[in-house]
Amino acid sequence: MNKVIITALLFCIGFAVAGCEKEYSVEDFKKDPKLLEQWAMKCMISGDLDSTNCKNADKAYRIVHRNDWPGASFVHDDEEKSEEKKEGN
Repeated sequence: MNKVIITALLFCIGFAVAGCEKEYSVEDFKKDPKLLEQWAMKCMISGDLDSTNCKNADKAYRIVHRNDWPGASFVHDDEEKSEEKKEGN
């Protein structure tokens, strides 16, 4: 019986630890282009565009690529436009 409880507890701890991923800031993504591209692909493929990392990666992507491709965004293209409208009103 104790082995079953210990095994179940280890599985729960394993799932909890696996679900905790590091959150990167916009500055982290700006400093590391490979990390930025990795997360951009991960966000587009998974469809989890509302996670903190995806939002920060998108902001960094906009900053890094604004001169190359004005309006560049892989996630929240309309979000910036709606923020501009709110500020204008």
